[in-house]
Amino acid sequence: MPIPKMQKVRIIAHADHKEHLIEKLHNLGMIEVESLRDTADRDVFLEDSDTTDVERKIAELKYGIDFLYAYSKKPNLLESFFSPKYGVEKRYYTKIVEKYDLSIIETLRSMDQKITELKNEEKKLKSITEQLLPWERLNIPMEDLETQKTITELGILSQEYLSVISSLDYAHIQVVLSTKRKTWVAITYLKSFNMEEVLRKTDFQKISLPTELEGTPAQNRERIQKDLENIQKERENLEEECTNLAKERFNLMILHDHYQNIKLKHEVRKNFINTRKSFVLEGWVKRKDADAVKKELSLLREVDVSFYEPEETENVPVAMENNRIKPFEVVTKIYGLPHYREIDPTPLLTPFFIVYFALCLSDVVYGTLLVILSLFVLKKVRIGPDAQMLFRVLIMGGLLAIVFGMVTGGWAGDLTAYLPERLSFLDKLRVSLTRMDPLKDPLVMLKLSLLLGLFQVWTGILIKGYLRVRDGQALDALFDQGLWLILLPVGTMTVLNKMFGVSMPYPDVLFKISMGAVIGLVLTQGRYQKASNIVFTVFKKALVGLLSLYSIFGYLGDTLSYSRILALGLATTALASAFNMVAAQFGSAGTVGLVFAIVWLIGAHMIDLIISTLGAFIHSGRLQFVEYFTKFLEGGGRMFKPFGFNSRYIKIMEDD
Repeated sequence: MPIPKMQKVRIIAHADHKEHLIEKLHNLGMIEVESLRDTADRDVFLEDSDTTDVERKIAELKYGIDFLYAYSKKPNLLESFFSPKYGVEKRYYTKIVEKYDLSIIETLRSMDQKITELKNEEKKLKSITEQLLPWERLNIPMEDLETQKTITELGILSQEYLSVISSLDYAHIQVVLSTKRKTWVAITYLKSFNMEEVLRKTDFQKISLPTELEGTPAQNRERIQKDLENIQKERENLEEECTNLAKERFNLMILHDHYQNIKLKHEVRKNFINTRKSFVLEGWVKRKDADAVKKELSLLREVDVSFYEPEETENVPVAMENNRIKPFEVVTKIYGLPHYREIDPTPLLTPFFIVYFALCLSDVVYGTLLVILSLFVLKKVRIGPDAQMLFRVLIMGGLLAIVFGMVTGGWAGDLTAYLPERLSFLDKLRVSLTRMDPLKDPLVMLKLSLLLGLFQVWTGILIKGYLRVRDGQALDALFDQGLWLILLPVGTMTVLNKMFGVSMPYPDVLFKISMGAVIGLVLTQGRYQKASNIVFTVFKKALVGLLSLYSIFGYLGDTLSYSRILALGLATTALASAFNMVAAQFGSAGTVGLVFAIVWLIGAHMIDLIISTLGAFIHSGRLQFVEYFTKFLEGGGRMFKPFGFNSRYIKIMEDD
């Protein structure tokens, strides 16, 4: 499908209308503004807009949003993974922007600081209680550990040195806590006695408790426990207030995106060039939107709007417009955007991708589950637009997987063969619908996979030929693509006939056509080669022509790569069948075994569904990107990003 045509737009306006024009362009959301900084000369000047205040507000709002997240209702796993935007009516958006009181940010900062202080204090007190725990039986108040004449040392001493200290005349030892190897002791001695020298000869480990404590350790632990209860209550009250304020998070998101767009409006000025009384801006607009842009801007005074066709050397932005197959743009975007002068590959990959995906999955039960789960996500889970497109692709892939599952006999593997007698009609239905079983006859699926691969490679070459004809290079298209379009199918039939004895109609004619295409490639692929004289030129042309035949192996490798379709289809079916065999063994072990078998089947088949779906999506995409796109697509395009409302958290919906 052709990429929507773009036009260069240039707007010249009086400086007095700059604010109004920026607002108008932002509301239109149709023009991507391009920087003119590199084109400025000494007769014009550039405007540097100060966005410090706006950035400060954005930072404050981001702080508030992040702080309240801890107290808000958490999104489910899918929602948190896809980061959806929240819908807001335009009327409510306007109300919040005009009247909301930003002083709530200071309130949140104060509450955050207080909660942090309480948590730190709580942590400190818990640490003290842990230190005091071994000393709970100590009956000496903490303030009396040092008196006018005595000092009481607290520490840990091994049992072997306990008697040594106890025998001293000028010291008293109190055992507070004892284990087999260590004792917690309080040693009281006269200041005049050199106790340090004695303790140095033992394994005494001195322990220092906080000096600000008063009373015995037991009394301190009791008081601290009450303090902890009060702190916890105060913190819980603050957290409850934060929970009540969590509903304001949505309003902060609205304001965040509002100020983000104010910042964009300031920054877009940097792309203009200015004179004392006027300014100029340039950008890109879709050709189909040019009339609408001109009509809207004509309502402004002293504004001139001109449109130009892009030059060959310009890096034109790319937009994609696909209606019914728009969900498949998500596959194209994984690869990257096409260049402006190429074509949108989305319609060209869609039929191949969906068929390969379904062949890799090819199971009635798995396809049905995939459709049901994808519909559930679309209906019940808040996800972004790209995620919505992804799940719509999965729905279409699941529906086609049901069809291919009927053809290949995949019903959660061969699950129907293990069902009770009263459900045997399902197995009869499966058998009657089956036309090929990849497990019993994998060669049929292999031939189908390779045939699809050859056709897609051929299609890619055909598309490249079309693009060359479109660009006026008809002769190049004939020599570089046309000859390969003949050689690939005809040469394949010739090889099958000559080397493998496969019967083909008119084999001699096919052989002659193949040889004609080969000779044509040898004669034409070196046509642009030149050398210093005629002899070397002819030699160089012939050599390049001969070497071009090596591309046959490239195309062969591309085609063989499609055998992965068989491999993934076999893996899905074989794994499912293995799970069924294990469940059958469990089911034969009575009621408990039957219950376990059911649980096993649900869990195992869900794992197989997830793995097989991921494999089908990834490898189907890989076949597009590596074997298909490389034939006609260079890529490297940049997304068309019109200047307009750009948001991180919300999307504005029109009022009913």
